[in-house]
Amino acid sequence: MRVASFTDNRRMSIPLTVISGPAGAGRTSLVRHLMQATADRRVVAVVRELSPFLADAGGIRREGAILEWRSGCFTVASDDPTATLAVLARRQDRPEHVIIDVDGSVSPLRASGYAYMPGYRPDGMLIVVDAAAAGRAALDHVFDESMLAQFRSADVVVLNKFDAAGVQGTTAAQRSIGALVPSARFLSSCHGRVAPPLVLGPSSRRAPANDPTVVAEWRTDYLPGHSHDRQTPAGEHYRSWCLVGDSRIDSRAFRSWVARLPAAIIRGAGTVFLREDPQHRHEFSLIGSRWELTRGTPWGADIPATRITLVGAGSGARRPNDGVDAPPELDRRPDVDGDVRPSEGPPDDQASDDLSRMVM
Repeated sequence: MRVASFTDNRRMSIPLTVISGPAGAGRTSLVRHLMQATADRRVVAVVRELSPFLADAGGIRREGAILEWRSGCFTVASDDPTATLAVLARRQDRPEHVIIDVDGSVSPLRASGYAYMPGYRPDGMLIVVDAAAAGRAALDHVFDESMLAQFRSADVVVLNKFDAAGVQGTTAAQRSIGALVPSARFLSSCHGRVAPPLVLGPSSRRAPANDPTVVAEWRTDYLPGHSHDRQTPAGEHYRSWCLVGDSRIDSRAFRSWVARLPAAIIRGAGTVFLREDPQHRHEFSLIGSRWELTRGTPWGADIPATRITLVGAGSGARRPNDGVDAPPELDRRPDVDGDVRPSEGPPDDQASDDLSRMVM
């Protein structure tokens, strides 16, 4: 956990998520699914080439190096991600989230470094692997050193091709990778189908009237998503909780609560009303087991309150007693504002020209 000093840069910066993994594991399938299924925010995915996304992708519009999806998301092909990210950050209608797709040969420092460019902030590294391949042999027999180094930096590992690996193979893969990176969280998937909130986090937009989010009072003994199931949680479905409170929270009690969150809780975001610094809001962010609490702007005219949204893997339906001594739900809704070998992307000037014409 990291507690940062006062800054307003977080609200102004664009969250950037790195998706990586070896060829053939299903990175392209995951990015395609996110482009098709994300409709509550403007997301841009920066990839090496567009051809893998053109097959079986109806309802898309291509203009040069850019694909526009029916959901309102965009995929941009570029062989120079640094230049492309710089152009996106300067746009007046900037994206709300950026995904960058890298392969397993890229060093973790370079892959994570994109998120520290001006205008961006880190929002996790997600590794996609073939569960069947990872579960059959020792990791150093399956992956090269660059890929193993990326595993050590992973926040979330998606064990794809669960349909081929089965429960036994997926469990073996999780056990093997978990020994290398104990802090990682795991999801299983078929054909790269992972619910967008598990990858991108909670949306900042107002939730629709039929939103299934459970709204409850924040308490130190309320642990949403608690489960005794030892199987890798499926990533295709998700559940969400909005925890609210008007009282000041002791920072030590809050740290203890976060440390006890179940492994099925993958993402979290919101504001915390701390006892030690009641004049300022504190921005909470969680991905996998990593989290931070950043001192934000003064409350000003706003009424100080804690409001945290958590996203976990599993069924989206409500279940009774899904927490430990769960408090009663409140009668209100949260106001939550096939891989191929990479080839050369379009020339840098073409990608820049296409980005300048892109309307989001």
